[in-house]
Amino acid sequence: MRIGAFSKKHQVTQDAVRFYLEKGLLVAHKRGEQYYFTTSDGEDLETIKTLKGLQFSLSAILELMTLKRLSGEDSALYRQKYLKHLRVQQEEVFAMRKKAESLERILQEKIETVEKEEKKDRVLGIPLEALSILACPSCGERLPLKRGDLVDHMVVEGDFLCGCGYEAKVSAGVFVYEPSVRTKMNCGRKMQTKEEFLESSSHTYINHIYQTMGLMMERIHEVKAPLPYMMEMNNCVGFFLQQYLKELREETTYILVDYDLERILQLKRNLETYAKHDRFLFLCCDYDYLPLKEQSVDLLVDFGMVRNFEKETGKCLLTPVLPLLKEEGDYVGASLYAEVKKSELRLEGKGYEEHYLSEKMKTQGLQMVKESSLGPAFQENPEDPYLLGKPLYQKVIHGRKRKSSIVLEAI
Repeated sequence: MRIGAFSKKHQVTQDAVRFYLEKGLLVAHKRGEQYYFTTSDGEDLETIKTLKGLQFSLSAILELMTLKRLSGEDSALYRQKYLKHLRVQQEEVFAMRKKAESLERILQEKIETVEKEEKKDRVLGIPLEALSILACPSCGERLPLKRGDLVDHMVVEGDFLCGCGYEAKVSAGVFVYEPSVRTKMNCGRKMQTKEEFLESSSHTYINHIYQTMGLMMERIHEVKAPLPYMMEMNNCVGFFLQQYLKELREETTYILVDYDLERILQLKRNLETYAKHDRFLFLCCDYDYLPLKEQSVDLLVDFGMVRNFEKETGKCLLTPVLPLLKEEGDYVGASLYAEVKKSELRLEGKGYEEHYLSEKMKTQGLQMVKESSLGPAFQENPEDPYLLGKPLYQKVIHGRKRKSSIVLEAI
């Protein structure tokens, strides 16, 4: 019987048969270049399958098959060896069972811990002390809270009404300016969720993003001054915070901004469930209409938002936000750029130049402290088709606001 018919009869692949021949587990006759298999070879193969089913090692199977051929399965020597291997395998199974039982207990404990965390009944809102940095974006005056419901020294429901006519509310712990609320779009489509982004990106590109945020965290760690207020500027609200959360200083109130109320509420629910930190200020409004006092923020974290804001509005984000940064306050930003030949430069590539962010900083009067680049990496399914197939880098910049810095309109 040839190898094809033999393997089919015994329901194994031809590659498996060749492997057994190579290892000496099967011993078949060869005529020229062809193997021919007998009934005895079939019995050997069934024995091999049985021993494999018992999870015997290859060396143990080879030893038993050799003894079988020399003395037969009914010999005392074969039976003693077979019994020895059975007992060894039994001991291994006992050990595996104990290990599995231990792992099962650990997994159950982890499951119970996670389920317990998900049942946490905690509410985040506007910290009372954060009311002191709120200002009317229309007239610049202090923004008075006309009505407020408090939970654990935080405003969770309420109304703001300025003498100039500006109105806003606190809903579910989020500062909401109704005229700004809308669905976030990117490149003409509803913006991906974080889960969709992770599913569509390779591990190497996600690692590239992770390294970028790691370098940004290093730069923040180098800031020795107190940081009562930090503000994240990010197209995917809270994306940087998810990595930075464990490093967040206890005294810091972390400000998060997005005009998409659904996205900011989803982030808030996540933080209420899992975060130990409880000092957040959620602002659902536009970046150029922020209800914050000038020089109230100690550090700005920008994860690609300067470019995204300009693509969306045609304006420079630093123009409205830098007045909010204290003198000698810090700016830590990252901006994606693509490696493109001069002959391939296109209008749609504006904002993806290597020195895009550093030039914006200089125009706005920020002092350069440190500058680094990471890459290259490739993004398989970018939301912006311009980036497909191009080597991508991240420029990480640490800047500082000079005393009496004059903010200029971007050219």
